[in-house]
Amino acid sequence: EGRLFDGLREDLQQATRDLDEKAAIVQDVEESRADREPWVVYTGFPTHLQGLRDAEIKSSYKLPLNNGIDRHGDVGSGGGYGSEDDDPELARILLAAEAVLRDAYQLCSNRSPERKMTQQRAKR
Repeated sequence: EGRLFDGLREDLQQATRDLDEKAAIVQDVEESRADREPWVVYTGFPTHLQGLRDAEIKSSYKLPLNNGIDRHGDVGSGGGYGSEDDDPELARILLAAEAVLRDAYQLCSNRSPERKMTQQRAKR
């Protein structure tokens, strides 16, 4: 009786591992919620992501560490993106994108004294 329960426990653990492994891979497009989201189908994301593991997807958009280029574009002074061993060009791109987004936020934010974008101007 003890061997039977041990065997069942092992089978359950193996089934759990198999299910976790299967869940970590993007499944067939027809089986997903994407069919109900038109923008997802339009962009082609389901087809592009099919068969990829969650870890692969996450690594594709993971940002470098925030410690290599400062807000003034100086490498190695800390307080920015990446490190000297990482990709300095990517760090500079991220720094520029951050500056653009910060400027856009200041123009659109209701809390910013420099606010220039209003709903009326945005509709034009």
